[in-house]
Amino acid sequence: MEALVQNNQGISFVRLDLSHTQVTDKCVEQLRSVNRIFALNLAHTNITDNSLESIRKIKQLQEIDLTGTRLSPEKSTTYKNVYRN
Repeated sequence: MEALVQNNQGISFVRLDLSHTQVTDKCVEQLRSVNRIFALNLAHTNITDNSLESIRKIKQLQEIDLTGTRLSPEKSTTYKNVYRN
């Protein structure tokens, strides 16, 4: 985790690196409670296409790394085109 900002508007991450961890779809769902994440690294985790709806709801997400996840190739390509990594 590069930076964590907590203020009266809740918790925000500038950059959250969860790569090479045991993160699952259920863990990603919990990230929706964070107010903002600007960059998210989920490379080499166990997430699947089931996480995509939760990822889409993360506010102000600008950058994501989904390398080596269990996403289907077509979904992974779509998200790489939307979010720069």
